[in-house]
Amino acid sequence: MRTVLIVEDDPVVSESLELALLILPGIAVRSVSSVEQARDALSTDERFDAVITDVHLPGEDGLSLVASMLRMPARCNLPVVITTSSREPSIRRRAAEMGVKAFLEKPWSAKELRNTLHSLFDGT
Repeated sequence: MRTVLIVEDDPVVSESLELALLILPGIAVRSVSSVEQARDALSTDERFDAVITDVHLPGEDGLSLVASMLRMPARCNLPVVITTSSREPSIRRRAAEMGVKAFLEKPWSAKELRNTLHSLFDGT
């Protein structure tokens, strides 16, 4: 079983992510709505195989979560999918500089999300 941590403050988008992933065999999800909650989850022994995070979150943004993960020895190589409605090139550039391999612009399709996750898992 692979577990995906979803970090999304919009409950509708969070539910859409969950529904898109839960139809995949062998996938479990855990959802949180803030960077602080994500850090708390990632600081435990709970197993996560990938993180999907929105860029624009209340308080800290999703890229600050990625920066935190890079400082966590047990989490620094965890695949991350960044989602955003922003078309700002600097966000994609910053994410790539941090080692993020997958970037989905909203609105994404469930198929696109699943294909992205499959490619991340196939690469690990």
